[in-house]
Amino acid sequence: MRFLLPFSICLLISSVYCLIKNDNNSMRQGASALLVDCLGHAAVKTLTPSSTGVSLEVNVSFFDAAYLDEEIEIDSNVLRMGKTIAVVNVEFRKKSNGKIIAQGRLTTYVPVSSKL
Repeated sequence: MRFLLPFSICLLISSVYCLIKNDNNSMRQGASALLVDCLGHAAVKTLTPSSTGVSLEVNVSFFDAAYLDEEIEIDSNVLRMGKTIAVVNVEFRKKSNGKIIAQGRLTTYVPVSSKL
């Protein structure tokens, strides 16, 4: 999956603005971790009709900052899809120069469909 997310779109509501922006006018690291979790589950959902279950592990490495009004690209790729476990890689890049902002990895439980 490929998502193009202008950072400024997230800042239209003042309450959201305060939650995802820090004192340096850059996106909080917790917001990046939340996007890894949400977009990772969205990528898994494209491959299985069942619900995506729960996150078992979320890991994010940060390399640069995404500043106010800066557009970022987010790629979410399923690396491994087993019967009950899926592993997803999520990469954040600056749209202007392709520089990596952060890389995240999500391991999630995929529930087995009931045969009842």
